Amino acid sequence: MKNLHFKHGAKYLFGLIAVMYPVLVFCALVVLKLPKRYFSIGIIIFAIVYSIINSRHYKGKHTVALFVSPLILCIIGVISLCLDDSIIIKLYPALASIAYLTIMITSFIFPPPLAYYFVDIFDKSIKTKIPKKIFDDFCFKASVVWCVFFFVDAVIAVITTYLTSEFFWVIYNAGITYFIMGLIFVGEFIVLKIIEKKYLREHSPADTEEGSDVNS
Repeated sequence: MKNLHFKHGAKYLFGLIAVMYPVLVFCALVVLKLPKRYFSIGIIIFAIVYSIINSRHYKGKHTVALFVSPLILCIIGVISLCLDDSIIIKLYPALASIAYLTIMITSFIFPPPLAYYFVDIFDKSIKTKIPKKIFDDFCFKASVVWCVFFFVDAVIAVITTYLTSEFFWVIYNAGITYFIMGLIFVGEFIVLKIIEKKYLREHSPADTEEGSDVNS
């Protein structure tokens, strides 16, 4: 039991560190003035450990998305170590968005769309409450929204990397982008609930019985 809690705790801890990557970069390179070479080595070690934790926790689950972040981090760490360039380190948010955009687009070719799995975050039982056609249509449209977001986010992330200060780079990539993602999740949750309530209202037992009485 303790080992299970440790695995879950490690998974969430490393996930949080990956999410807060821009803040860590800003603190290490700008505030603490840590040599880029040391930080690059730290990125590589983190990426390897993160991959191992993901592979153990999700053993038997074939999903590329789980290993996108550690793979990109590892590549960035190696390139940055060779070139000793902070720009490479700052490209992670943009590359991550491009990678997730690619995965989203691929999920249209090899269904179901990736948003299908996001629904479990909202309501695991929703798939049994509404018809498959309605549910699939929602997942398709939700995935299109995410594709647009990841594309725009990647463009802005590149702009903040090359054309803005380190401060604005961290504000956008560690703050604004996650705020927008939160709005999308909340918006999709609300739309999903509206669809569910509308369907259940239109196909409630009371309506069916009234229709039967009128027909009789």
